[in-house]
Amino acid sequence: MTRQFAPLSGTEVKTIAHDQAGADFVIVPDARFLFSAEFRRSASDLILTGPDGQKFVVFDYFRVEKRPDLISADGAVLSADVVEALAHANTPPQYAQATTPGPSGQIIGKVEKIIGSVTAVRNGVAVTLNVGDAVNKNDVVQCGSDSTVGISLLDGTALNLSANTRMALNEFLFDANARLRSSPDWLQGAAA
Repeated sequence: MTRQFAPLSGTEVKTIAHDQAGADFVIVPDARFLFSAEFRRSASDLILTGPDGQKFVVFDYFRVEKRPDLISADGAVLSADVVEALAHANTPPQYAQATTPGPSGQIIGKVEKIIGSVTAVRNGVAVTLNVGDAVNKNDVVQCGSDSTVGISLLDGTALNLSANTRMALNEFLFDANARLRSSPDWLQGAAA
């Protein structure tokens, strides 16, 4: 079951119950809010907070195994995988037991240039990036205000991110013989 709401304004809080297991999508009020909001997990709920404090809560989003995509009323889409990566990036890690961290993820590129403060969130931990550092599949790269980063991927693709930008590096497919390649999903934060 999906419900549509009017655009958010002020510090208004909109909520939607994710009450239909297996739903393919949940409609979020507008694309600008969807792409500029901070994503956070709180127990089984997904909380989106806009730059001006407005909130949109999807109750029980994380309770179901097949999570729905988020879609704006005008058709902009964030896949469930990207939503989960963004929520994981902004949620403090929970510790069930003290263990040694597992091996790092699949390396898909490296940092070529940085201006300002840039981080990669890996397994819920923010790591400050420096020139020459590897970027891994499933990293969420975030640029601070007045920051930029240049990343080269293994296939030779160059990515340049500007201030207040996030990118979820959730998929990297490379076939030297293929004519088409799949690129990572990305989100651009609100421009200051």
